[in-house]
Amino acid sequence: FFLELDFQPMEDASATLLEWPGLVKIGLDGRGGLRATVSFAGGGAVNLLAPAPAAISGRWHRLVLQVVEGKARLRLDGRSLAEEPVEASPGKNSAPLRVGDPRGSYLGWVDELLAGVFALESGPVIPDGHALVLSTPRILLDGDGLLDPRVHPIPVALEILDLDIPVGGFLIARFGEEELP
Repeated sequence: FFLELDFQPMEDASATLLEWPGLVKIGLDGRGGLRATVSFAGGGAVNLLAPAPAAISGRWHRLVLQVVEGKARLRLDGRSLAEEPVEASPGKNSAPLRVGDPRGSYLGWVDELLAGVFALESGPVIPDGHALVLSTPRILLDGDGLLDPRVHPIPVALEILDLDIPVGGFLIARFGEEELP
């Protein structure tokens, strides 16, 4: 899952920024530090700590919390602040998401709150006796999701084998506007 939000603390005070009981709690430590606690199904939790001066009073910040692919990550303003390995699935929320501190200790603004889950693809099911063989040990894509020309100057071949006999395949190639010969 992930949480993203913009916030602007107006003073340095220890306070809860947001809490989703059973799942996550994010707070300020009163000195500009952040703490995110992620709870797991079946019990247990992981704490992500970002020491001061992470969140500066009077300034807008973009906070991102991600729990995916065996890691919990806390980022602020594009910088990685904390990362911890996780081995359990996140817990289930037991109450609605609450923004701010029930004691009224958080003085500031919160904007653009976004929460969601990641859908992980497991890929195609390959029947027993079949194999997929690539002409390279890895495929690297560039920032646009295209085959990186620095690593792959020629297309990457994918061959489909049935009991070690080639039965099909295709090329993974770069897309472009060049004319093919």
